[in-house]
Amino acid sequence: MKIEKISSFIRIAAIVSAIFFFIYSLVQLAGYGISTGAIPNLIFLSSNFQSIVIILLIILLITSTIIYFGFITLSKEKEHKFPKASAYALTLINLMFFLLNILFYSSQEIFNVFGLNLNIVSAILGATNIWFGFSLIYWKNKNNPFSKSLGIFYVLQGIILLSTLWIPLRLAEFTIAIRILESFFFSVYRKYD
Repeated sequence: MKIEKISSFIRIAAIVSAIFFFIYSLVQLAGYGISTGAIPNLIFLSSNFQSIVIILLIILLITSTIIYFGFITLSKEKEHKFPKASAYALTLINLMFFLLNILFYSSQEIFNVFGLNLNIVSAILGATNIWFGFSLIYWKNKNNPFSKSLGIFYVLQGIILLSTLWIPLRLAEFTIAIRILESFFFSVYRKYD
């Protein structure tokens, strides 16, 4: 499938993902505030918290997968092996990360029984983000500013995800910026060929 045919779809997926990640972040923040008593109990949110988070995670999984398949398609078309391999790896690790998060919000008891740890999966996702980030930075067309910028954000996001092994709280989040840059990347990639 040619990238020209799907680039608009990928741009839309990136924008939708940025919007829903922002909503997801607000829901998580509100959930934390309710659980600590810092904000009043919002009846709708507290009674439907798990369902809302699971729906948001499914949307983010679908949109992220579309974006990564865009990178795979583009690297196949351009015959670049390094970005293609890292995009495949990122797709698989991202799928595992989101499915484990969905499982966590569906049934936390499974995590206790099997000793699953989301921080380890976050660290693996972080290492894969770093690999993918460097593959974007060193993409064959070194004149593409979106490729370099996007690669830098992926590397920073990877470092933050790796740090969850030692620090239980993420100190920053670059996902929204990454999704917006991906939208620009797929809208102008031909200009820099």
